[in-house]
Amino acid sequence: MNYLTFFSRILLCTGTTNIFVENIWWNMIIGLFVGILSSIIGKYVIECIKSLWFYRLYKSMGVEKIFSTQQKGESHIIREIKSSKKLRVFAMRGTTFSDEENSCIAKEALKNSNLKQYYLVSSLANKYLKDRAKEIDDPNLIAGVEKSISCFEGFSKNHYNIEYRLHAENVRFRIILFDSHLYLSFMEESKRAKKTDILKIKKSSPLYKTFSTLFDELWGKYEPSEELI
Repeated sequence: MNYLTFFSRILLCTGTTNIFVENIWWNMIIGLFVGILSSIIGKYVIECIKSLWFYRLYKSMGVEKIFSTQQKGESHIIREIKSSKKLRVFAMRGTTFSDEENSCIAKEALKNSNLKQYYLVSSLANKYLKDRAKEIDDPNLIAGVEKSISCFEGFSKNHYNIEYRLHAENVRFRIILFDSHLYLSFMEESKRAKKTDILKIKKSSPLYKTFSTLFDELWGKYEPSEELI
């Protein structure tokens, strides 16, 4: 039974006369309505299937939550700071953890003397800094890196639980590793990492293990060196 016949029988059962059903213009209107409705429903079903597929994919990778910006996930990060024993960060500037005046996350991290903290941020000699500054249209990027380095230097002198090292990598993602979760964000054109999606990933996932291993390898690669400063 096609849609037109189906709708015709409904109209007949509800007392609508055959005159309307047999009218060619009425049939065309019904057909058009059914076509539009089917199209809308079809698109909706497809989107639901896609969403379900992505949901299952994310779950299989250990993704627990996705925050549209760092601010949206700030409370989660602060809870991790309070409950974790170790924090590892790989970033370009690392202002989330160096800017004590403007970052609630930095303030909370500095307060926790029981949290061992390792920060791996870009050196001023990093050749990729200029490229990133152009990409996000930020003429103050290099100055921001210099300020962060100065902050981390001060933190490491005044807090026994804080260490930092400088890298020369082309940063395309930011890693924030706690005992239980990884917070992972990616560098996009015209956006700072804290303004992009942040994935909250559980420790048991392959992604956590991969980025944990990567951080440890990079940390070992960049021993403290005056040359990078």
